[in-house]
Amino acid sequence: MSKRFRENAFPREEFNLRWGRARELMEKKSLDAILVTNPSNYRYFVGMEYGWGPRRNAFILPIDREPVVLVNGAQKHSTELGTHIDDVRWYNLPFRPAHVVDVMTDLDLDRGRIGAEFKHDYMTNISHEVRELIGGATLVDATDILQRLRMIKTGHEVEAIRDACLRHTTALLNMMERIRGGMTIREVAWILARCERDQGATIVSTRILPNIWNVDGGGEWLRRNLDPDRRLRKGDYVSFDADMVGPKGYGADFGATFVVGEPTKEHLEWWEKCVHIVERWMEISRPHVKMSEAHRQACRVVRDAGLDPREYSGCFAIHRSHYAHGTGIDLVEEPMVARYEHREFEPGMTLCVEPGLEGREAEGAPKTMHREEEIVITEDGYERLTTMGWDLHVIPEK
Repeated sequence: MSKRFRENAFPREEFNLRWGRARELMEKKSLDAILVTNPSNYRYFVGMEYGWGPRRNAFILPIDREPVVLVNGAQKHSTELGTHIDDVRWYNLPFRPAHVVDVMTDLDLDRGRIGAEFKHDYMTNISHEVRELIGGATLVDATDILQRLRMIKTGHEVEAIRDACLRHTTALLNMMERIRGGMTIREVAWILARCERDQGATIVSTRILPNIWNVDGGGEWLRRNLDPDRRLRKGDYVSFDADMVGPKGYGADFGATFVVGEPTKEHLEWWEKCVHIVERWMEISRPHVKMSEAHRQACRVVRDAGLDPREYSGCFAIHRSHYAHGTGIDLVEEPMVARYEHREFEPGMTLCVEPGLEGREAEGAPKTMHREEEIVITEDGYERLTTMGWDLHVIPEK
């Protein structure tokens, strides 16, 4: 009988695969071990949440023996029950880098070549502290190894993201069935939170800073400093960002778009333009294409639609200088698909494609449209993970 008090999101074989992939990359870099202390990388290898407050954790993966996890004593029992790692070690507060050094010395790594997260260790600083204490060992940056592992998803990871996308889509659709004109933005957010909870979300984030473009209201456009108690009214086009983390620990990052009352011709024209752009952006995100080249093509798609991909009023047609970003354990991960990124798309990458379209000002306010899609790169193209329909959603005026 399993000693674990809960069913892990993934089987032991999945973590064996992750550790094995890491060891293959470690061998190419001539590393004897990797030291992982970044919270999301820790979750990737351990399958559990990082510590909290002053309770700092570490995961050590030697190239030729079983991994070790170091936790605070308050987490020892829950970690032993909740992870697939058999060697769980603990310390009493306060945390000291010497605790990690002691474990590494016990594993005969005190004179080894150790990979660490020097570029992504800003949340803990443990790697830098250990390097100052360990003496005979050589610590080198292994951020590229961890980035590559996280960018190329396993089959289990893709299925977890697919599951989160389905749950998130269902929650958004249920929300739009329940909302009406006259409700406040705050009420809409709470309705979505309840719908996400009903779908098994473990974490919900709804950013109450929607784009509201009201054609009937004289071109009103609200984005910053929006009163969350503003009531929806006829003619409002509303687009807001939302995300959730599903029960398997992986997230879905896309929001909702709707019009209060029947959309105008102008609403529909802009929505069709937005849909066209996101469909083209998904098509250019294909294997063996450099991301910088895909970004160039994405800019051309925007120009062909009569827009300028440069910044307007703090919003972007090419969203925040990128047109897509990776997603997984973290809702925003590498890669950022931008002009400066020269890596190629590879099968197994999961991306959030996110046009944030903004046109030139009309009646004192910019026209704006927003749509997000999650995809996975396949051997011959991409697969759409988002199951939302393409029609512009219409909610009743009252």
